[in-house]
Order: sequence, then C-alpha cells, then structure tokens
Amino acid sequence: MTGSEEIRKMVAELLSEQLFAVLSTQGEQLLHSALVAFAPAADMRQLVFVTPRQTRKFENILEHNYVSLFVDNRKNDITDLQRLIGVEARGEAEEVDSSYHNYYKELFTAKFPQLNWFMDSPGSAIMKINVRRYDVVHHFQNVSVLEIQ
Repeated sequence: MTGSEEIRKMVAELLSEQLFAVLSTQGEQLLHSALVAFAPAADMRQLVFVTPRQTRKFENILEHNYVSLFVDNRKNDITDLQRLIGVEARGEAEEVDSSYHNYYKELFTAKFPQLNWFMDSPGSAIMKINVRRYDVVHHFQNVSVLEIQ
C-alpha cells in the first residue's frame, strides 16, 4: 500500500467512525465554528450535514460558501499525542438540490437514523460539502495532504 493509499484509508476510517465535527464558516468579517453531525459519501468527495436554516452557519454559507470541517479521534487523554488523527476537510458547501435529496438523506440517515425527525423538519436544510482536499495530521506531527479530484 502506498503512502497516499494509507492516508486515504486513515481518513475514510476516521470519517466513518466519528459522529461529530467542527464546521467553520465565514461571515462578513468573522469566523464561526459549530459542532455538526456529519456523514461522508463513500468516495469521500462529499460530506453531508443537516442544519436549521435559521442559523449563523447557514447564513454564512449563503454569503461565503468556502468552509472547513475538522474531525479528530481524541479522547482527552495524554496518550492522544501518539495516536491522534486530525483531519481538516476544505471545500464549498451548498444546500442539496431537491433532485438529489433522497440520496443525501439516505447517506445521512444510514449513520444517524435517530435524527430522521431533524432531517425531515421543514426548517432544516440538507447540506453537502464538495471536498477539494483533506489536510491530515497524524502521529503527533506528521502532516499529509490528500487532494480530491
């Protein structure tokens, strides 16, 4: 297995195992970060989350759609230093088009069946991030970039 295959596998495992991530959006002048539940597409080209439309993150995405989503596997223990993996996904976020609504709904509900009510709420938006790249930090100080094409 090549180095990039190992990194891809590491990222895929982290994205499927972790339930929550920190989404960072940009307002007019300030950054905003929020926890979101998310699900990855099998090819890792998209990440899906759901948010109420009446939130700062949704408003920010409408203004500036370039976002960052940070996922890690920390347990808040000093031993994390050697086993910690942190991944930043960068890309453009947008509300899912109605013609693809069922595909992304199934993707999200497969990971979060208990959030079906939230996804079906009239005030909620199914969002996807079209990932351009993943920046990966592992084993304390090793940094890798995984470009998505």
